[in-house]
Order: sequence, then C-alpha cells, then structure tokens
Amino acid sequence: IWTLTAPEPTGPWDLREYPTLIGWHTGREEEVPYYVVHPIVRPYLEGYRMYFAYTFTLEGIETPEFATAHSWDGLSWRYTPDLPTPEMTQGTYSLIFAEDYDWSGLLVLDVWPTELGWQMLYRLDEDEGGRAKIYLAISEDGLQWAPSDIVIQLPQDQPAGDIVSASTLYFRNQYYLTYCAMPQPHEYQCYIVANDLGT
Repeated sequence: IWTLTAPEPTGPWDLREYPTLIGWHTGREEEVPYYVVHPIVRPYLEGYRMYFAYTFTLEGIETPEFATAHSWDGLSWRYTPDLPTPEMTQGTYSLIFAEDYDWSGLLVLDVWPTELGWQMLYRLDEDEGGRAKIYLAISEDGLQWAPSDIVIQLPQDQPAGDIVSASTLYFRNQYYLTYCAMPQPHEYQCYIVANDLGT
C-alpha cells in the first residue's frame, strides 16, 4: 500500500519513496507472507487507523479477511491493535465479526468513527434475486463488529451487479451515498444517491 502526499487537495501530488504498508506475516512460526489491499484510513484519537483487506494468496483476494494498522502521523504505520508505543509488539490484528451472523462474501466498503463508536458499510454475496445491497455494521471499538438492522436498498432502475466500492457522507441533514457496481467484468458504473440511511 502506497501513499501520495500534497500541500493541498489540488496538488501537486507526490508518491512516497517507500510503501506505507507491506504484506507481513501471520505471527505463526512459518511466517507466511500475505498480500494487503483496499486500505481505508480514518482519524483515530491523536493519530490514524487503517482498515485493510489481507489474504495469503493472490487468488484469495476475492475473499479476503480484514485487519487494522495504526499510525501517529499517517505516514509511518505499524501492525498494532492501537496507536503504537515503543514496547508494543506487531502482529496481525484481524477484525472480529459476530459469530451468529452469515458474513459470506463480506467486502468492507467504508468505515468511519461516530460519537458512540464506529460504523461500517459492507457488501455480502448477492441474494437470489441478484439485486445488490449495502449493509451497515456497528462497533464500539472499531474492532469487534455486529450487523445493524439497516439495509440500504439501491435504486431498482439501475443495473444489477457486484458492488465494488461505496462511501457515505452526512451533509446538511442528508446522507449521500456514492457507490460503484460492476455489472460485467471490467465494466464499472458509479452513482450518487441521497437518502436517510434508515429508509
């Protein structure tokens, strides 16, 4: 995972000389390397938290697991359960999901902090009708997750397809959801919808 930096949003953007996060290992004796993809970075206390997907094979990227890394400055990152301290050991700190729920096909789309904890947009395997849905999960610490009762039904007049990315924004008492679907291989269609997440 790499980082681009800029003095302002309009640029100029510079690619850092070294990767921000490099696939590491499981903490097991065999030290199996893994691949890291799909980073999501959010402010956390006085530093930053990164959510990312990881897998032990390139083929497994289709069904990854998810973990966290932390940083004080957003540039130097460590595989730690919280903001790193000198004595803190590194390891793979995977997210924990409620066991009494079917998370098949889970893809984490977006994560953000709230006044009460954390919320997550995620996608599961499509239902039998083939209509894509986006779900909302909740967490007190951003590490242990449970589903909420909120399911975001996407407009019926848009093509069905796998949701590959999504993000939400709350602005002037309105929720805005941007998402991209892939109705066919290598064909992306992106949309913006506005609604109350509870409807």
